[in-house]
Amino acid sequence: MNAPIITIFVRHAEGCKYAGDEFSKRCQCRKHLRWTLNGKQYRRQAGTRSWADAEQAKRAVEDQLSGKPVAAPDAPRLIEEAVRLFNQDKAVQGVTPGVRARYKGELQSFQTYCESAGVITIQGVTRELLTGFVATWETKYRSQTQYSARARLGSFLRYCFESQWIARIPSLPRIVIDAAPTMPLSAGEFTALMAAANDARLRAVLLLMRYSGLAIRDAVCLIRNNPSAMQPWVRFGHRSRDFPVG
Repeated sequence: MNAPIITIFVRHAEGCKYAGDEFSKRCQCRKHLRWTLNGKQYRRQAGTRSWADAEQAKRAVEDQLSGKPVAAPDAPRLIEEAVRLFNQDKAVQGVTPGVRARYKGELQSFQTYCESAGVITIQGVTRELLTGFVATWETKYRSQTQYSARARLGSFLRYCFESQWIARIPSLPRIVIDAAPTMPLSAGEFTALMAAANDARLRAVLLLMRYSGLAIRDAVCLIRNNPSAMQPWVRFGHRSRDFPVG
């Protein structure tokens, strides 16, 4: 498919002396673009009052419609602006307010750190700068939290890359989680736990979690008169009297 011919035209302001000529290059009225594709006419603002700048906007549209890769903008992107647009993108995606608040707080700290190092554009972010920023987490976060914060910072950098503000994603330092993995209770520990549980409902929840694998937030949401609540016990060969719910 051949790329359509794109025309620059002028929408003159009221009182412009060149109002009769929509192709006038001598006025400072707003420039627009129009083209026809598949029998449909398209119009869009060129975003400028300059004819020369409108020519650049025209070439950018021609490149898109001809399938050429869109070049990254030459103008540097301020970190402050990149953070704002990233947070806006998360809101549009429907990310929950709590998660967005964590992104906002961590990226504000990142922006502050960069500015203290004399870096104000996303193009100026380097591996060395990221290493220095991540090093500030050592006394601020536990290793598990550092791991999550690293993932969120990586998401921001990927957004900048996909927006073509940076040519590559700088590498982030690895985070090693030093906490011991959570292990299931031994038979003796579970027996002691059941002996310490002095409430029938609590014992019921503990037994349900043990034999069904449900998390506590799911176990406590089961409806008492729902027959499906007994299914784990049938599967594991337990009778209903072994599962006190009263």
